[in-house]
Amino acid sequence: VHEPLSYYATYFTLRCDAYDIETMMKGIQPCLRRLAEIREKTRLRTVTPKETALINAYEQTIEMYDRGFSFGKIDVNRSLSTKFTFDAEKKEIIPCIACIDGIGAALGDSIVAAREKQPFTSIEDLKRRGKVGDKAIEVFRHLGALGDLPDSEQLTLF
Repeated sequence: VHEPLSYYATYFTLRCDAYDIETMMKGIQPCLRRLAEIREKTRLRTVTPKETALINAYEQTIEMYDRGFSFGKIDVNRSLSTKFTFDAEKKEIIPCIACIDGIGAALGDSIVAAREKQPFTSIEDLKRRGKVGDKAIEVFRHLGALGDLPDSEQLTLF
């Protein structure tokens, strides 16, 4: 209560059973729309177990935005593997790598371990040292998680 960013980072790390991080990062309106869709599906009894698990995540996300906080971008250079963190200055929750659908804790651990030895210099470097496949790279690219990493380490002269 007295440290809301700590609360939200802890909540999303420990209490959340499912994530739709792409929608959650877009703001309050997309979360409200998805929550309404899920509630309608619940009424019609066509809701999936994952959608049911997302209800709490959306409710907490809506509350978080309503209190003036937001989600920052997932970033292969600063996000942790399985723990949400926060940037108090920007009033942002930084999502973990493993909250992305199709990206597990093992890949997150591999990325963080490689990054701790030496920062990534390119996407090529991330693939090699972080053991990241092309499909995961495309997901990271779509979410803006690659920051300003160049595709390769080759320098262009012209």
